Amino acid sequence: MIKRVQAYLLKGAIAFTILSVGALTAHAEMKLFSLKNIHLNIIDDYKSVKHISRQKLMAALQTEDKGNYLIFDVREKDEFAVSHIKDAKLLLPSTWKSSFLKKYGEQIKGKQIIFYCSVGVRSTKMAKYLEQSLKKQGAKEIYNLEEGIFGWANQGAPLYKFDENGRAAETKQNDKKQSRIEVVEDKTQTKLTKKEINTTSKVHPYNNHWGQLITDETLRSYTP
Repeated sequence: MIKRVQAYLLKGAIAFTILSVGALTAHAEMKLFSLKNIHLNIIDDYKSVKHISRQKLMAALQTEDKGNYLIFDVREKDEFAVSHIKDAKLLLPSTWKSSFLKKYGEQIKGKQIIFYCSVGVRSTKMAKYLEQSLKKQGAKEIYNLEEGIFGWANQGAPLYKFDENGRAAETKQNDKKQSRIEVVEDKTQTKLTKKEINTTSKVHPYNNHWGQLITDETLRSYTP
């Protein structure tokens, strides 16, 4: 009888140890699965690509030199529709070099080119893919945005979406609506009108796994 009890206790101790180790391993894996570590891996895999911090980009976009930046969102249409950085141009990850140059080649000279995606993987690949062509077209600098739009959103940086008429509407965290001045042209004159626009702080999570990198789960959304 005593031996049987001891056997049960031993099995219980082993099971508890396995569960504890499993929990610790899962916790350790989550710590390793971070925007910072992903960015370090990107740097290691794409050594020729330069990177710009969100702080530096945010500061630059608030100066008179903001027109010298050309920003490309390297995600899919449904991701871009949920939110994107102001004035960013959608550039599908499957875009061919020839198609890119045909559409944007004349806009490149003297500009600082910024690529971003969810976390930086797709955008860094695109920066690498287009690097030599951009230099030939006269690009001043070519950057990937560190930690992508996930890192941008995690810091509460401004996001934009398009309203029902295709205009860009700013999105701010914790705001339901914002008032915006729009220029509306009619046949006789140009006038200013004020329009209420529904806003959102949502970010497309790509999928449930990668979406964990958006620290506030209420910001994750697959729809605008």
